[in-house]
Order: sequence, then C-alpha cells, then structure tokens
Amino acid sequence: MPRSKRKRPKLRLRTLALSAGLTFLAVGGWLAALLGRPASGWWALGAAVSLCVGVAVTGELSRLVEVVLEARRAAERVIEGERAVLMKPTTRRKSLDEADELATCFNRMVAAMRRNSTRISQREKGDPLTGLCTHQNFQERLEHEIRRAERYDRMLSLLMIDLDEFGEANQRYSYAVGDEVLREVAQAVGSSIRETDVAARYGGDELGVLLVETPLFGAVEVAGKIRAEVTRRVVRVPSENDGESRVEIGATVSIGVASYPQHSIRREGLVAAANAAMQMAKHSGGNRVCPFNRVPGSQEVSDPTQLGRFLRNADWSALEALVAAVDARDQITGGHSKNVRRYALALARAIGLSERDVEAVGRAALLHDVGKIGITDGVLVKAGKLTSEERAVMQSHPGAGEALVRKTLSLSGALPGILYHHERHDGRGYPSGMAGDDIPIQARIIAIADAYDAMVSRRHYREPRGRQNARRELELGSGRQWDPELVRAFLSLEVEGLLNDGETAEAAFATELPR
Repeated sequence: MPRSKRKRPKLRLRTLALSAGLTFLAVGGWLAALLGRPASGWWALGAAVSLCVGVAVTGELSRLVEVVLEARRAAERVIEGERAVLMKPTTRRKSLDEADELATCFNRMVAAMRRNSTRISQREKGDPLTGLCTHQNFQERLEHEIRRAERYDRMLSLLMIDLDEFGEANQRYSYAVGDEVLREVAQAVGSSIRETDVAARYGGDELGVLLVETPLFGAVEVAGKIRAEVTRRVVRVPSENDGESRVEIGATVSIGVASYPQHSIRREGLVAAANAAMQMAKHSGGNRVCPFNRVPGSQEVSDPTQLGRFLRNADWSALEALVAAVDARDQITGGHSKNVRRYALALARAIGLSERDVEAVGRAALLHDVGKIGITDGVLVKAGKLTSEERAVMQSHPGAGEALVRKTLSLSGALPGILYHHERHDGRGYPSGMAGDDIPIQARIIAIADAYDAMVSRRHYREPRGRQNARRELELGSGRQWDPELVRAFLSLEVEGLLNDGETAEAAFATELPR
C-alpha cells in the first residue's frame, strides 16, 4: 500500500483533535461570559475561535457544494455524449479529503466508461469469428460510399463471396472446423485487398467486399486474386480415423461482382446484382468469378434494384417488372416467360390440379428463367454452339433462380418448379438427375410448356419449327424427356386450340397475387 494512504488516517485524526480543542475553547469562553465571570480574555478568545471555526466550516461546506455542482455538470456532459470529461481536485495537498476523492472517483468512472464504450464499439464493428466488419456496419459504409461516389462522380465495386460446399464441411467434420475454415478464408480476403477497402461477414458463410475507387475490370481482377489465395490456403485438422495425424482441408469460393454506376446506382440494387452474379458462379460449378451483366436499356426494369424490391415484396407489379427485365435480355425471345406461364396454366387446369397448385404452377412458370438475369450476353444470346464451360453457366440458371426466389417466403411454393424444370423423365436432366414421378408435378408441367414455346418461337441459333413439328417433337420425346401422360394432355389442348385458355387463368392468377 502506498505511504500516503497509510498516513491519511493519522492526518484526519490530528485535524479532528485540533478542531475539537478549538471548539472546547470557544464553548468555554462563551460559558464564562454567560456566567458573569469578569474575564474579557475569554470573550475575545471565544469570539476569535468561533469566528475561525465558522469560517472554516463555511469554507468547507462551500467547497463541498461547489464540488457537488461540478460533478452534476460533468455528469450532464457525459450523458450528452462527451467522453473527455474530467474533474480537477480542489486542493493541491498530498492528502485527499472527501471532496477530492469524489472528483477522483468520478474521473475513474468516466475513464472506465470510455474504455467499455470503446470495447463495445469495436465489438459491434467487428465480427467476433472472422474479425471482419459486421453486416450492419458494412451496409452503412456501402451507403456512405455510394453517396460519395455520386457526389464526386467516382466508381466503386461490390464483391459477394460464398464458400462452396461449406455446409458439407460442417457436417463431415464439425462446426469448429467450419469456423476455422471460415477464419482462414476471411484472412485470405483481408490479405488480398487494400486498407481502404472494406471486408465484412455478410451472412453465415457469405462475405462482402467493398472496393472503393474501383471499376468493374479492376474488381474482377481483385476477385480473381481472392479466389486464387483462398484456393492456395488449407486448414489442418485431426484425422477422423486417427486423432494424432492431421488432414488438410481446402476451400473454394464463388464470387459475384457488381459495380457502381454500371449495374446500379442504389445500394439495394448493387447488392442484388452482386448476389445474382454470385449465385451464377456458385451454380455453374463454383470456384469461379462472375460479373453481373446489366440488362440492356436504361429504364427502371434494367436496374437490379427491381430484383431487390421483388425479393422483399413479391407483389404483382414487382413480379412483372422482374420478368420483363429477364425477357428484355433477349429481344428475339422476348415474352417467353409469359408464354410459358399461359401454356402451363392451361395444362395445370386441364389435369385437374387444385387452385392452390395452379397458382404455384403459374408463379413458377413466370419465374422459371429468373436465374438467367446474371448470365452474360456472350453466353445467353450466343448464336453458335456453346462450349462446355458456357453450357455449365447456362445450366446454372435453375439453381441460381431458386436461390434468389428462396428469400421470398410468399413464393416458396414455386421453388420446385423453378429448380427442376430442366429435369428429364429418363433421369438425364439437370441439376439433380431426377426421373419419372420423383420430379415435382409443377416442374414436369413447366418443362413441356417451356419446350413447346422454344420450338414454336424463333431462337438465335434456328428459325421456329412450327406447331406441327413441335407436336411431333413432343410425341418423340414422350417417356424420355417429358412425362407421357402430361404430353398427351398438352397435345389435346394444342390440337383443340385450347392453350390460349391459359389467358383466363393468367388473369385470375394475377388478381390473386399479394399486392
């Protein structure tokens, strides 16, 4: 214990004894005066001592009141948000009295509050697992940087990063191992970007990176650098069979890229574009970088903000705008989604599905190609034969579309039709290789409607085949590519000219969607 603290009790006792002695002298002088003793000296002594004691007490009380008022003012400043508030001791003596101790305790309290506030602030800004920025702070920074880019006519880019097969790693090993993999990926991301860029844990296994002052081509280069760095790193964990040996676990990532103002001038639009591109990368095989491809035109439907609005609201106007944006990508096949919906609704009603199932078929048919919104024009409207890599990108659109629509709970019933509409009756389709009745009924219906409209419409790689040839193609593929019973029902509608009856169902379907 410091020496000053050991002396403090003695100093206080000495002061107390002196004050008591002076008080007795003053009381004795006044009593002598009151008893009529002729002792003028007692009068003078009593008056003097009384005056000294009064002045001392009054001074101490005044100083104590001043300290209390100062403490109150300082506390009010702390409440208002000031962090550098301190109280100064009222004396310069080595020994502290109660007033000085009050000021000292107050200063210690403010300092502790400041330290705790700093720790809390750091905890809020940083994800405890990865050390990256949190989702909320990342969104705030993105909004701020978009406003700055708009004010000064600058550029910025956004990366959305998803760990490939992360759920399988958690299940095969453990969540602790999964956390270690995620930390390693976060470190790889952090080492691949500049100090001025911002990396965040955007979701469970999703990371976001904000690249300030970076155009699209520069962002694609950074994304490629991140992908290569993640692939290079490994995490060593105990073997499943032998706890003493170690196995190496690698990771790959799928990265979507979007840029301001090329793809969107709004925060939610930029996020939707980067997320759509990331889904394309993920469902086309993973471990790749995909930039978002802007829809041609400069109208509202071309901005991915419409996609974000749709995913939040799923009302009819947003649904129509989203489909228009997808179909606008291809001027030759424009209106394809609405045609597929019309044919699918007619077939669904013809086979006697319930109204609820008919609605699900209509929504799934309208959105069956929504995943194509992120495919580049070089692949989507290519006139020649696709390469194997381009085919993988094209075949990713069912999974990408399902992943986008999955965020809207009101459209959950449409997910099977979106995901499985390219499955084949013989099990040779994609993405899951399902066969026969294992394929959801709405997906089997949409597969026929989709193929029929593709055959009777013009495509970049061929002229329309005509209705008669389309009927022949459906008959030949019955039992192999398409459900034979549904093909018979569809051809009956086609021959009788009842496919347009889907327009009536389409109108009813539109009025039943949530607004």
